[in-house]
Amino acid sequence: MSLLFRSEFCAALAPGRIELTRLAYGLRRRLEAWRRADLSPAAGDADCWRFVLEGLASMLQGDRPVRGRLKVVLSSHWVRFQVIPWNPEIGSPAEFAGYARACFERVYGEAAANWEIRFDEARTGCGRMACAIDRELIDGIARVTREAGCRLSGVQPYLMHAFNPLALPLGRKRFLFVLAERGRVTIAAGDRGGWTAVRNCSVTVDEDGLRDLVERELKLLGGEAQPEVIIHAPRIAAEKLEAVEALGWTLVPAAGATDYAMAWGTGAP
Repeated sequence: MSLLFRSEFCAALAPGRIELTRLAYGLRRRLEAWRRADLSPAAGDADCWRFVLEGLASMLQGDRPVRGRLKVVLSSHWVRFQVIPWNPEIGSPAEFAGYARACFERVYGEAAANWEIRFDEARTGCGRMACAIDRELIDGIARVTREAGCRLSGVQPYLMHAFNPLALPLGRKRFLFVLAERGRVTIAAGDRGGWTAVRNCSVTVDEDGLRDLVERELKLLGGEAQPEVIIHAPRIAAEKLEAVEALGWTLVPAAGATDYAMAWGTGAP
């Protein structure tokens, strides 16, 4: 296949749902919704990501097989987050990796031994966002992708997939980024180019519930000036968040169709 007409895919995995989009490069670059699957795992399936992996395998090798590079976006249901505070005694990437793992073990105990821990870059003196994902899930994604003949280009939490397009416009502002998906809300605070706090809540919210949750988080953050509040809640926003807009908070839409909001990510305001 000519490199001129290669394709890149993004598969977003969430409990009971897979979204697949394609970015095609040809005479003209185009981003399109490719396929979506709503899944019904067996009752009592605690490790529902296993069921979703089976659905991904079927989708990649189905009637319209996926060929090309594949990026996978994971729901916050399957990711643990922590802001790792700045420590001037850490002198190398290997030391920081051990420091980050120790932070997760302090909170989650022995379970953290089975997690893959990754973290972002940050300015000197700033907190760094770290995420932990079950290593078996990471390995399963790699296996399914390999068996389908795709090239896995990366696995990324939905939080970062949605936030990264907004990072440059936010710069060194003080902000609160709110990501709402079905059954879960992730709230991350930043200031002066670094992360200060993150909370990953298992909760189902409507418009009023989301507003109350954010207002409680603002009180916990404190400070004289309210941070800029950015909300990406495409499932709720489809029904309009009038009360949220009245508070002066910014609603960030999906970069494409709402039905594929997780795979599309966000567009900068």
